[in-house]
Amino acid sequence: LTLSNARDHMMPLLQQEKAIDAFYHDSDHSYSHMMWEYSTVWPHLRPGGLLISDDVGFNVAFWDFAAAVQRPITIHKSNLNFAALLKAD
Repeated sequence: LTLSNARDHMMPLLQQEKAIDAFYHDSDHSYSHMMWEYSTVWPHLRPGGLLISDDVGFNVAFWDFAAAVQRPITIHKSNLNFAALLKAD
């Protein structure tokens, strides 16, 4: 667990790993930051891995990213602000 600014520490952590199984976004909910996190982590997510995000209703970043990577969105049935993308195998 690293508690720090994602823009300072996420890339070095991702570069240490060959691939990650899951990523959970719950930080800065601005459109630009959410898109940056999703775009940064996606290449490091293994096939079959999950990109999970909280507060997807704050803006359209999650929806735009899902469209860009052409993946269907799964929304939690009791929390519409919680969603995930499954990276294709």
